[in-house]
Amino acid sequence: MDEQRLSKIALLCSLVGILLLLLIVEERQVSASSIQNITNQSVDKEVKIKGKINTLTENPSVTIMQVKDASGEITVILFQKKEITIKKGDQVEVQGIVKEFEGKLEIEAKTIQVF
Repeated sequence: MDEQRLSKIALLCSLVGILLLLLIVEERQVSASSIQNITNQSVDKEVKIKGKINTLTENPSVTIMQVKDASGEITVILFQKKEITIKKGDQVEVQGIVKEFEGKLEIEAKTIQVF
């Protein structure tokens, strides 16, 4: 096989691989849902919610907040790796994994965005 043909095949394979990666990333996006839609079937699944911080408790290793939207309220836990600046009353978007703790559902946050 000549070098030019081999280069074309390598380029084609690279482009197909990049397109597949882009499709996978698009599919992986989590759409926002309301808090009322988070049920026991949501445990260990990734969710995204938008709401207002009603209460906020911070200490060096964990931040615990109550986030409320029009449909309900849920506890959000953030195990901090770096300092964040959020306060009571902030509108936030939280993406994380639904967990059950002491019989109640909560979200273990991966990301929190203030808007």
